[in-house]
Amino acid sequence: MTDWTVATLARAIAARKISPVEATQEHLARIERLDGRIRAFITVDAEGALAAARALEAELIAGRSRGPLHGVPLAVKDLVDVAGAVTGAGSSKLAGNLAARDAEVVVRLRAAGAVVVGKTRTHEFAYGVLTPGTVNPWDETRIAGGSSGGSAAAVAAGLVPAAIGTDTAGSVRIPAACCGVVGFKPTVGRIPGEGVFEFSRTLDHVGVFAKSVRSAGLLAAILAGETERAPHADDERVPRFAALRTSEWEHASDDMRERFQADVDALAAVGGQRRERALVGSRAQQLAVQLVVAVAAQRVALDLRQPARDLQALERHRGEPEVDPGCLRRLEREADVLRPVLEREDG
Repeated sequence: MTDWTVATLARAIAARKISPVEATQEHLARIERLDGRIRAFITVDAEGALAAARALEAELIAGRSRGPLHGVPLAVKDLVDVAGAVTGAGSSKLAGNLAARDAEVVVRLRAAGAVVVGKTRTHEFAYGVLTPGTVNPWDETRIAGGSSGGSAAAVAAGLVPAAIGTDTAGSVRIPAACCGVVGFKPTVGRIPGEGVFEFSRTLDHVGVFAKSVRSAGLLAAILAGETERAPHADDERVPRFAALRTSEWEHASDDMRERFQADVDALAAVGGQRRERALVGSRAQQLAVQLVVAVAAQRVALDLRQPARDLQALERHRGEPEVDPGCLRRLEREADVLRPVLEREDG
């Protein structure tokens, strides 16, 4: 059961081949057995998960189903609020940050019948690609990636069939690649971010991890509120997509390049309007990332200057932050360096 996809497990529960309680118990037992080594989870709520599973089982017996995830155990990244649990964002500074209510994505998961078994580890404040403490289930000498490394490792190890992560600059895509699972970063704004620790207002995305593309698509559709019909089924516009090749393209293996091109061709073959372009050079990319991340890090630092007793300041400072003058001067210098590089390469 622990190697099943979300879709397979959901169908088995709906057909009454297994119960929500059995599915939850099986995954909790696997967490107990393996997570001491993998350390994908920062918090496991076995008692709460089993209580939810029993309630969902009673609903099935009464002939009711909440939706396509009824009885399926899942996990969420420790940036996502779960009522009654700490949202620590991987940092001891937020050890007392107890969530009063569920994030909107958790509300939607529960409404679809999911059982939230716990919260997965993240690189501190989602600012890094290592997720310290979490190892790669396929090779414990290697990293799981980050910052959503706990979610990717949990899915790869069969601790849960799917999990929620976040992505600002690769934090779903990198650990998915490291752990060999499907990771999906959706279009900006498609999945709501209310109740999710904010790093960058313009770049943060809630994303998903699963064992198959179909399961990842199902989970993303549920989180986006698209469960009653195929996503965008009534949209007659020609879908557009960009095939972007960054400076890292030259380092990709031949088989990865071939697979990428095959996927691009397949999207075009079913009617997609393709645009292929090489992005700006590595120096410009590096400077752009430094500029954007510096602004985001400055905002987080300002939030955390608030007294420890006043953790609600993390919610109050959602507007434009008061940028430290020293940081502002550094950002201006980096922007001055970046601007001619971009102009030269775009021209």
